[in-house]
Amino acid sequence: MTPIGLRACARGQPLLHSVAAALAAGRWRATRQGLPRPIPSAALVAVRHYARPPSQRYFLDDYGLLGDYIPAPLSASPSIFSMEGLRATKARIGNGITALVSLAIMKFLLWGWKKDVFAGQAEELYSTMNGAFGRGESRVLETICGQKMYDTMANEIKSRKVDFSWEKVRSVSPPRIVQLRCGQVTSSVYVGQVTVRIDQEQRVTSRPRGGAGARSGAKPGEPRTVHVREYIVFQREVSDKSAPWTIYGKLAVPSWDQPKN
Repeated sequence: MTPIGLRACARGQPLLHSVAAALAAGRWRATRQGLPRPIPSAALVAVRHYARPPSQRYFLDDYGLLGDYIPAPLSASPSIFSMEGLRATKARIGNGITALVSLAIMKFLLWGWKKDVFAGQAEELYSTMNGAFGRGESRVLETICGQKMYDTMANEIKSRKVDFSWEKVRSVSPPRIVQLRCGQVTSSVYVGQVTVRIDQEQRVTSRPRGGAGARSGAKPGEPRTVHVREYIVFQREVSDKSAPWTIYGKLAVPSWDQPKN
């Protein structure tokens, strides 16, 4: 399987389409940090594998993005009587068949796996990633992110001038699986990728790094609340029952699904 990379990154999409991007660039005032929150239970599935000695640490190779198809609602789809509409209908049917086959493989290899349950757990893992990224906790990110995702976030943490506290205010709409793919790497190894649509209101408050704020007398930053919508790709080796789910990356939000802040 030839890696094709994360296309959203190739298009120059921000890693987190939220207030975090502005904070990482140091455009907001800094504030003090509260106590770090514990890792949610959904993240422990991934974290426990990184509690092993280094020689036993779990690794998953980067097999590339298995698919980037996001089905558009009928209101945003071209007319079926046009050539563009016919191509869109053909793509929808083809991707629907691929998703059904992938779901069958997923359920066979991960007995008891359910889409609605996973979507909720995926949102928790996404929250863990945002919280750790805000606090600059690279070690936590290393346990729950794929290598490319981790490298990008770790580099942003090193280069930015501030950290920040992150908080989920509410889910504007429930997390929803929009794409499911399974790829066969060898005769016995299968990799699964699940894209989940996250739709939230998030609150972010910037703070100085380390003790810089206390020494400089920096004033607290104003909390910012924004509507954030993201398509997050989760990955695991589904043929290995002990493998954890990790966050592979993200897809670009379609033009017809941009949040209105």
